[in-house]
Amino acid sequence: MPLVFFDMAGNVWQFVYDWYDAGYYSVSPSDYPTGPSVGQVQSDGKAYRGMRGGSWYNGDIEAGVNDGHSRVSNRCPASPTYFAVPQLAYSSNVGFRLVRNANSTTLSAGFTYTPSSPASAQTVAFADASSGGASTWSWNFGDSATSPLESPTHTYSTDGIYTATLTVTGAGGTSVSSQSVIVNTAVTTRTVGLMLNTSNTYPGYTLFSPKQNAMTYLIDNEGRIVHEWTASKYSPGQSSYLLENGHLLRPVLISRSRRRQIQVEARAEE
Repeated sequence: MPLVFFDMAGNVWQFVYDWYDAGYYSVSPSDYPTGPSVGQVQSDGKAYRGMRGGSWYNGDIEAGVNDGHSRVSNRCPASPTYFAVPQLAYSSNVGFRLVRNANSTTLSAGFTYTPSSPASAQTVAFADASSGGASTWSWNFGDSATSPLESPTHTYSTDGIYTATLTVTGAGGTSVSSQSVIVNTAVTTRTVGLMLNTSNTYPGYTLFSPKQNAMTYLIDNEGRIVHEWTASKYSPGQSSYLLENGHLLRPVLISRSRRRQIQVEARAEE
């Protein structure tokens, strides 16, 4: 792609790396010609690369008619006969175009899928998240099914652990990414944890103490128990805290009669 240079046609010749051959375009492909393999030898016995377009020095007007030498389709050899201004010792009418590869970044495959814990017979949406300019996609869902789409959907018929693999190709080469997809109908019908736990969900945990229960639980987003506390004999208060050192700070609810009993026991200990 051009680097922020526009409207330069007719200002200077554009020097190109293709060899010059006056008869090449009569036999070249009509689309994306690559240029001749060797250059046409000029009057000085040398072959030259090409120039195209003409410059401010060309296109003289004679008898009110422009000879058309400064036209976009014009091609000439990059020899001193053409590119040097005769009365000067240097060229002021030849330039070149700066270009860069639009796919210069490294190709890296990647993808997401939702829901993150699908059930069998549930549609799973896969989304390409590759970087670096992928141009083709090849999916293998781990159950013999495949797809060439950029972001396909797929349904697993039975529970199990499947390895989904995405292979992408582009100007930067080929890259592969794989992830495990756990298909479990029992997990999908859970009543604890996040009901919509997609791959974009921020990882976290929930600490809670059920009312009328002496237990305290730490669960992940899937509703799985990470840790539980069972030593307390009392129902929880209004909140529970997990300290940085891993200890649980848990206020408890004590009845009035029980508070009196504790006070009596405390005085007795004094």
